[in-house]
Amino acid sequence: MSDELTVVLDPATTVAIGRTKGAPQEDRRTPRHALALTAMAAVLAVAFTVFGYQLRPFIHPQPLSQTVDPSPSAVVSGDVPASYLGSWHTTIANSTGHHYRSLVIKQGHIDDDVLILVADGPNYHCVFIAPLTAVSNGGSQLKLGPSAVTSAIPLSACKPAGPSVITLGNKDTLRRAKPENPEDALTYTR
Repeated sequence: MSDELTVVLDPATTVAIGRTKGAPQEDRRTPRHALALTAMAAVLAVAFTVFGYQLRPFIHPQPLSQTVDPSPSAVVSGDVPASYLGSWHTTIANSTGHHYRSLVIKQGHIDDDVLILVADGPNYHCVFIAPLTAVSNGGSQLKLGPSAVTSAIPLSACKPAGPSVITLGNKDTLRRAKPENPEDALTYTR
């Protein structure tokens, strides 16, 4: 590295002070180049962070029984019978792979979001919530309103569903069905 000072006396005469003959001239970049490189590095860091987070479920899939277990006792009293409260799980196996469902029912009143459903599959991760609309048949059925998507990876994989009915089978199983299609019910276990 050489210390030099370049003085231009007129367009035809340039004088370099402090430069040794034959010393290579340094590659000096203007501050614009440094600013552009910094901006590009920041954009790449953000892009890798965003895409890396979205790919997390595909790289490190986990069964939902280990990932969702909120406490059903957040509300001490409500309209949901105690036998429904807690975490319920099921797996759907088909030609596209294994699809995990984790259903959490928490205490609440009519119109409160009492259902949290997490759906994980080979190419998606979705989280839904649904409100309680009624408790019928002496507490043997929970009627839920349409679900809403709260998290979706990718966005196109997660669509909200219409109303559903949850029926307790015994203390360790329950069925969730759509009123218009009860034969397609999913059975969950604790």
